[in-house]
Amino acid sequence: MTIKTPSRRLHQLDALRGIASCMVVFSHFALIGPLIWINRTPLRLLATGHEAVLLFFVLSGFVLTLQQTGSRRVGYPEYLLKRFCRIYLPYICVLVLAIVCLFLTYHGLVPWAGGWLNSAWIGKDLSIGYFVDHIIFVGSYDTEHIIPVIWSLIYEMRVSIVFPLIVFFIIKMRLMYVAVSAIFLSLGTFCYIALTGGDSLALSFQASYLMTLHYLGVFVVGALLALKRAQWMPWLREGRRPYAVLCVSLALYFLSRGFLVFGDSPMIRWVIELTVTAGAAGIIAVSLTSKRIAHFLARRIVLFLGDISYSLYLVHTIVLLTFAHLLSDARQAWMALGLAALTVIPLAFVTYFIFEKPSLLLGRYLTSPKNSKDHSPSK
Repeated sequence: MTIKTPSRRLHQLDALRGIASCMVVFSHFALIGPLIWINRTPLRLLATGHEAVLLFFVLSGFVLTLQQTGSRRVGYPEYLLKRFCRIYLPYICVLVLAIVCLFLTYHGLVPWAGGWLNSAWIGKDLSIGYFVDHIIFVGSYDTEHIIPVIWSLIYEMRVSIVFPLIVFFIIKMRLMYVAVSAIFLSLGTFCYIALTGGDSLALSFQASYLMTLHYLGVFVVGALLALKRAQWMPWLREGRRPYAVLCVSLALYFLSRGFLVFGDSPMIRWVIELTVTAGAAGIIAVSLTSKRIAHFLARRIVLFLGDISYSLYLVHTIVLLTFAHLLSDARQAWMALGLAALTVIPLAFVTYFIFEKPSLLLGRYLTSPKNSKDHSPSK
């Protein structure tokens, strides 16, 4: 199988990643004791961390499919190598940073911080096996006690491994069959969770192979969006359709948690996941067709956030946890939060510059045609 890469980069997608990463950051700040009140105000719409992860997955499905159906071709081994350098190498560097910060600053519970922060770092006596799990990404385990956001990276890596094969079959199948298959793959996952009395959120954070099937379905939504863009883009450009679709998409994306008024069961969670995914797909579609929205997303600050989005996603909880443990006295709570807020973006930029960007360049170098030819076996 060969993989094709697109000829140009879509800045709108990078910008959406940056905005989504900021929402993840805000959602974790809103879990800290002095800021819990945010979740009881309209500002809670900005604290949509899980929704942002679903947007990331739809974006990944879209972009990876463009790479596989574009004009420039790389083989499957080169594809995996680029994904390894793109996702895994920066993560390993940040994992080392997180472990160092944990061992240097952890001194027990932080009384003012609340339950989430005090469950994120639970001490220095973590087993060697726990650290190994965080390196090899194999099996189901609790992912929240070093870098709380890595659960999504595990699913990203798992799905990336099989995604070229998935796209190969999607291209061969009819649209309706693919859409129905993705919905039932996700629905079947949540039905099984409901029948066994499980918790879908807990399973997500435990890197469950069962939830991998659900998130694979989310990637497929992005793949369908990419493969059928020749059909939907001309339709969406007409008249005021972009604004109507955007309004519906934003409502689905931001208001889906309202279904929790009917209870917090696996099936309600599935409805929320489905509607958020649909909203994310609509947001991506409009960003690619509306000139006004594309112009907004092309602003320098938004593109900057897009550039550092992955590093921001990786390091922000480390910054927050480190300052909370360094300033654990209740009188220092606001100072800790203020320093974390002021530091998180500069540190993300430094992380991008010294960890992420070199990893990206390494991936490009190792998979460049010239380098591949130099290292190809002789006939």
